Amino acid sequence: MLVMFGLIGWASPIEGKEPIFRKSVLQQEFFAEGASGGDFNGDGEGDIVSGPWIYWGPTFSQKHAIYEPKPFSVNGYSDNFFAFAHDVDGDKNLDVIFVGFPGAPGWWQKNPGGNAAATEKWQRFETMPAVDNESPVFGDLTGDGKPEVICAYQGTNGYFEIGEDPTKTWTFRAVTPKRGYQRFTHGLGIGDVNDDGRTDLLEKDGWWEHPQDLQQTPWKFHEFAFSGPGGAQMHAVDLDGDGRNEVVTSLAAHGYGLAYYKKDDAQGDRFTRFDIMTDKVETSPTGLAVSQLHAVDIADINSDGVPDIVTGKRWWAHNGGDAGENAPALLIWFETVRTPSGLRFIPHVIDGNSGVGTQVQVFDLNSDQRPDIVVGSKRGVFAVMQSAEGVNPELPVSQLPVAATTIAIQDDLGGFRPAIDDKTALNFDFEKGSLDDWQADGGATLRQPADARYFRQSKPDFVAGQHGDYWIATEKFVGDKTTGTLVSRRFRVTHPWASFLIAGGNTDKTSVELRDAESGAVIFQAMGSNADILKRVAVDLSSHQGKTIAIHVIDAKEDAWGHIAFDDFRFHTEKPKIE
Repeated sequence: MLVMFGLIGWASPIEGKEPIFRKSVLQQEFFAEGASGGDFNGDGEGDIVSGPWIYWGPTFSQKHAIYEPKPFSVNGYSDNFFAFAHDVDGDKNLDVIFVGFPGAPGWWQKNPGGNAAATEKWQRFETMPAVDNESPVFGDLTGDGKPEVICAYQGTNGYFEIGEDPTKTWTFRAVTPKRGYQRFTHGLGIGDVNDDGRTDLLEKDGWWEHPQDLQQTPWKFHEFAFSGPGGAQMHAVDLDGDGRNEVVTSLAAHGYGLAYYKKDDAQGDRFTRFDIMTDKVETSPTGLAVSQLHAVDIADINSDGVPDIVTGKRWWAHNGGDAGENAPALLIWFETVRTPSGLRFIPHVIDGNSGVGTQVQVFDLNSDQRPDIVVGSKRGVFAVMQSAEGVNPELPVSQLPVAATTIAIQDDLGGFRPAIDDKTALNFDFEKGSLDDWQADGGATLRQPADARYFRQSKPDFVAGQHGDYWIATEKFVGDKTTGTLVSRRFRVTHPWASFLIAGGNTDKTSVELRDAESGAVIFQAMGSNADILKRVAVDLSSHQGKTIAIHVIDAKEDAWGHIAFDDFRFHTEKPKIE
């Protein structure tokens, strides 16, 4: 499924040409909250790994499981939080280092190489007894040219070093004394904080200075409260171009806030905080207030030589128990702009229905010199690729040409499906198995449309009253606490009557509305009857013939019967006979 975004309404005014992204949905099931990229089969094309699956570039339409795949409920947690692509054993094949649930062992899987990479299971080596902290980092902390896994372990912060025999347990080297760091501690990173050419270790309460002699431990601690509860990956990077690095961090992985800190002294003991995003749109310098920034990366997204910030919402991190849990799962990059009066940041919303997991990483996956983004999250797995200059994104459904004709439906009920032309009906029965012709917003639209065949695997006599195999059922994969809206492509009223199937909660917060596409006025509304078997309703549209309308499927209720089911909109020449 390929969706192209040019989202309107979230981003501030853009200066210059904004990079265009295409989002490919590689997986909608939840397997992991991390993803990485690299050429795993040596064909010169960038591939993506997330959880057990490797998706083969350049199309990512084919995949291979390198260990037994096990999907998880979004109302729980996966056993795979991070993936790092690296040639662990030096055989010139990219392997994958995995970090599981916080506090669980870490492991790597050996790439058999070449064609075997896509046909065989990859051998697993459990080499890290436990990886603590929710934002471990893979990078060169020691300065020896070899990356390490930077994390907490046994109450200290430090790094796991890949040994001479990488199949054996890796050595952990602590750089701090025991300070009670544990598996759910938030906020960790590496970078040259004091600009001395050595890479330091960052944490939410300060930073540890890399000594000249690595044997000297613990490293010197510079205490500073960067973030109270802790955010995500932390970075030391020169944003303003003055030759001195700033510290970039989210402020609360399960709350709000994104900021950078500028040093007030050469030693890095005092900093001034500058907010990039706060908890309220009205006070946020960038006009955005997005919660749960549980992953942050730094990259030059628009290739202007200035580092930018990539982040987004980790949607449903605590299964609905976090601030702003029902807000859109945004993926964002903040353009860093250097001005005579200081830095400012222009927000660009890349996508409104993916967000981030515990990891977001930027790569040039297709070697076109443009940074791309990979995401693994509870929403699925996504390749967000920059398009070539001059390629315009598809319009959102609200701006597509009006579907002004119909196609006759050949079944017992009869009627007519709104259509683009005499061969292309709108996806109003969802039998494409997709949300083509619909704009989806919110967690309630996750993994829609529902597929009756999926539910019959565990319950052969499953019945929902749907037409065909697919229908909209907003509670099926997440439950009543999520909210969301589906808005259809605009279409012309060509017949005096219509009908559709509806079930769910008996409230206007769980409803199906037909709205005038020009004024937005509701011309018809139907609600469920606190039942989950779809029933057909008839709609008298005789006074609206010739008008352009759109369907709004609304789930705005967060408690009992807080869901809506919908299927099979069609026109009729006369009032349909409904049992």
